[in-house]
Amino acid sequence: MKLKTNKIFVLGANGLFGSTIFRYLNLNKNNVWGGISSKKDIKYFKNNKIIILPKIKNKITLLDFSKKFENILKLYKFNYVINCIGYTIHQKEVSYSSKKIINTEFPHLLAKLSNYYNFKIIHLSTDCVFNGKKGNYREMDTPNSSAEYGSTKEKGEIKNNSNAITLRTSGIGHELYKNNNLLEWFLSQKNKSVPGYSDMYFSGPTTLEVAKIIQKIINSKIFNFGLFHISAPKISKKDLLIKINNTYKRNIKIIPKKTKGLDRSLNSSKFKKMYKYKLKNWNILLKELKRFNEKFLQK
Repeated sequence: MKLKTNKIFVLGANGLFGSTIFRYLNLNKNNVWGGISSKKDIKYFKNNKIIILPKIKNKITLLDFSKKFENILKLYKFNYVINCIGYTIHQKEVSYSSKKIINTEFPHLLAKLSNYYNFKIIHLSTDCVFNGKKGNYREMDTPNSSAEYGSTKEKGEIKNNSNAITLRTSGIGHELYKNNNLLEWFLSQKNKSVPGYSDMYFSGPTTLEVAKIIQKIINSKIFNFGLFHISAPKISKKDLLIKINNTYKRNIKIIPKKTKGLDRSLNSSKFKKMYKYKLKNWNILLKELKRFNEKFLQK
């Protein structure tokens, strides 16, 4: 008997997470569309199915987006919508009201639409919902970020809708054309020395590993809705840069430094138990990411 092919819509397919998730899911016998709001980014998606979405700037355009998005849902009848849309911590020029609309209100609009159009949501949130004073955060820990990015993302988490899974995570990966992420920033520092903070801890996996986790969720027979932490082994920023330097065969000088200390590492025991997921070590994660980039994402 022929297995049903999943129809998947990746929102934010031109972003850090979305670009890798979109390409990885396309390799795995899924029927995948990407949603982007920038027409100029079409050039990165030759021979791919891309839908241009209206930009959301305020409540009026959110309403307009909602109407057009409903028409898309009626037409394509997606089984899964992967939400990678969001203003990030790097976009400091964006107003609080805009961050609130995209990071907080839009995910809950998606949740309402899922009830009408019968699709599942996998929504990406962030470890920045925590202030980083404790580390090893679990799902039951109370978010305590006072920053705009962390607070707007936390309020946008979908925790009690049977159609939605929220994945709290962070990560490193290759971008289509920016150097905002730690990995791309580091690789762009040719013939330079960079600081490596030994007291700043991180547990976000690679964007490729997050894509594989999403495929694992889609392949699962049971959709376990709710909030899950996704993490890799905890590592300091200094040690992570050293591993990147070695894996990518760069000769960038890393100068050990300390700051006030920050530990936003997440505990993913709940997800590992629910989905029988095994953590990979950082050497494997980085080698897999490098190979994937060379084959599918090279600029």
